[in-house]
Amino acid sequence: MLPLESPRWSQLQHAYGNASDTPGLLRRLAGVPTGPEAATIWNQLYSSVLHQGDIHTSAFAVVPHLVEIAQRVAPEARLDFIHFIGAVATNGYPPDGAEDLWRDSLGAFAAANEWIDPLFAELENTHELLTVASARAAFEGCSGTAQMIMDRAEGFMELDCPIDECGVTIEIEFADGRGIAAACGKQTDLTALVPPSFDPDEDWSEADALVRLCAQLTASGRPEPATVLASMDSSVTCPECSSTFALNSVLEPLEE
Repeated sequence: MLPLESPRWSQLQHAYGNASDTPGLLRRLAGVPTGPEAATIWNQLYSSVLHQGDIHTSAFAVVPHLVEIAQRVAPEARLDFIHFIGAVATNGYPPDGAEDLWRDSLGAFAAANEWIDPLFAELENTHELLTVASARAAFEGCSGTAQMIMDRAEGFMELDCPIDECGVTIEIEFADGRGIAAACGKQTDLTALVPPSFDPDEDWSEADALVRLCAQLTASGRPEPATVLASMDSSVTCPECSSTFALNSVLEPLEE
């Protein structure tokens, strides 16, 4: 973990330049990890380190410190930490020269992943549970599924038809238990697929991440978010070219 007093922070970047001011934000958050002042600090971290979804090198130095701070707060107060750390895990890998920070982040992701099961059992809000499920997918290396879950939580997804000759942008909206794909003024309904089987002892993959999460949420007594995730395990028929493909087949996990 990069010490807060290290001069290397000034060599790392965030949206507004070098990250020399980031240790100060982390010190403030350590002093007030919850409450209104913490919300202000989170906004500053998001606007600089994860500005508009763009990830910066400083993010990978930040997450181990967030894990250390979160270890000192009540489990139910860790949702903001999981959301931020999950966003870092979802959004990529550091550029050349920050591989050591990435290795530190992997340890932080593993530690944060240990917080997920208790939150599945304690949280009741479906949107919050989907946020936590997205983070778990990211921590398990399924960044494409993680992003898809966050999009689904907002009720809207967008993807390109994987057929080269077509390639139109397909907009998918979920409402009243239905998924509707729209492109070029045409619409088709999503079709549920038979959930794939999986070996719980094997590593996660984009192909089985949704069914794993559904099983975990169901086991935690959370059928509503499990049903939401199950609705994503569907096939899409392109409204333009009529080709059919599994929704998760177009996920593009980030490459190292």
